Amino acid sequence: MEIQYEELENKYNELNTSYSALDTEVQTLRKFKADTERANKENLIADFSMLTDEDKKDVIENIDNYSLDEIKSKLAVLCYDKKVNFNSEDSSENE
Repeated sequence: MEIQYEELENKYNELNTSYSALDTEVQTLRKFKADTERANKENLIADFSMLTDEDKKDVIENIDNYSLDEIKSKLAVLCYDKKVNFNSEDSSENE
């Protein structure tokens, strides 16, 4: 009986150690994913340079609450509402 208890205790300790290592790895990966997603969102917001920071204020303040697609949609709608001209200067000269 004593031997079974020691075996079970050893297995428990091994599993607990493995769990701790995996938990640490998962936390690291989650942070990396969150940082990467935030950087992608910030880059997308920066791509909408035709909008002012005031125009993008809501999106910037809620960057962690919106998905990448939601940010793109919101900024595209702002561009439409502001009647942003997407034509380059070169194409307008050719017309």
